[in-house]
Amino acid sequence: MGVRGRVVGTIPDKPVRPRRSPDSVHGRLWHRVIDTLPIHPVDQVHDGDRDELRTRIAAAIRAQQPDRDIVRVIAPVTDALLHSGRCGPAHLGEPRRRRLSRQLEPALDWLTEHGKLAGDGPDRTWSRDLLAGLRINQEDHQ
Repeated sequence: MGVRGRVVGTIPDKPVRPRRSPDSVHGRLWHRVIDTLPIHPVDQVHDGDRDELRTRIAAAIRAQQPDRDIVRVIAPVTDALLHSGRCGPAHLGEPRRRRLSRQLEPALDWLTEHGKLAGDGPDRTWSRDLLAGLRINQEDHQ
């Protein structure tokens, strides 16, 4: 049994690549953060999850009830980290590092000491609790 009649439509100039998963964007594969997924500082946080991560970070910092002076140091650093779209400070970029030079290390140390960042030095990442259930892309470090 065949179908007869005219075919109506257009054929695209380039073949359309199928998405690898429902969470795939522009051919990138996004993974949900679970207990066993390794997290690297250069892993990218999905754009659609950044607001949720921002909310979680703000709530976690508020729960510590830091002094206003500490908040003044932490706020621009967390904003820069979120703006970078990465799971850690490794990809902040030199202009941001220069702008935050006096605040960066004290803020990263405070965030690490209070469990918001995990790891040491350049290998620090947002804690697994903050990233749980969010989507990250790991193609940049492979």
